[in-house]
Amino acid sequence: MVAILVEQRWGGPLTQNWLDQQLALQKRILSRMLELGMTPVLPSFSGNNPAALKKISPSANITKLGNWNSVDTKCRWSCTYLLDPSDPLIVEIGEAFIRRQVKETWKWATVSQ
Repeated sequence: MVAILVEQRWGGPLTQNWLDQQLALQKRILSRMLELGMTPVLPSFSGNNPAALKKISPSANITKLGNWNSVDTKCRWSCTYLLDPSDPLIVEIGEAFIRRQVKETWKWATVSQ
């Protein structure tokens, strides 16, 4: 399911190399924050998802938000989809998100938002 979360346009889909570089950068930033005496707080899953999630989970309660100003109405560049907070899938994805985040960043961050 993680792969579908990075498929949107603007030059995408994102490559695995780019994703790996972003993870390495995040770890460097978290390390530096700790060196400076800061407590990193990482985000949790907010419900944003690509349209493809509807194909994987057709019964999910997903809302397509409006277009950005007058940007392409075909959702080629600007569509945002939100999974309803009361949908059971939000817990499943949220838990998977946190498990993966803890696996990757456990020695740097202990707080999630």
